[in-house]
Amino acid sequence: MRKRGLLYPVIGGSCAIFVNYVSNAWLPAFYIRLHGMDVGQAGPWIGLCVMTGGSVEVLGGGILVDRCRPKFQSAEVVVPAVTILIALAALFGVLLAENTQTAIVWMFVFYTFITAWMGPTNAVVQRTAPVRSRSLATGLQLLIGNIVSLAIGPALVG
Repeated sequence: MRKRGLLYPVIGGSCAIFVNYVSNAWLPAFYIRLHGMDVGQAGPWIGLCVMTGGSVEVLGGGILVDRCRPKFQSAEVVVPAVTILIALAALFGVLLAENTQTAIVWMFVFYTFITAWMGPTNAVVQRTAPVRSRSLATGLQLLIGNIVSLAIGPALVG
């Protein structure tokens, strides 16, 4: 991790993993307490949003970068940053929505965009790392992101 080009994707990816894990831990209780849903109602909606939104954008993030790359060279860095900002805005939409249906729509948008960083960021790590260290760089990226998220996340949200 001596290269600065590796440090920023690791930090950005760790922050995105952190937000994703914290929201996974906290949103069910949020829907139960604030929107009067029970576990049997909240679970399927959250699962559907995570499954469909997350799946679409894990693939969509790479496709979006490929389409934006001819217009600007730094698409692999800019697109994940923009999608994470969109996800954070959608998370505020979830938190501020007074209507349950609106909150669920915002949650779908959140889970769609919070995972868009994965493909492009992993590509940056793979391209930036020396050939003999690529698997180590990717492993460290995921290890750091998960340790930060799992160590700090649960304590932060209770």
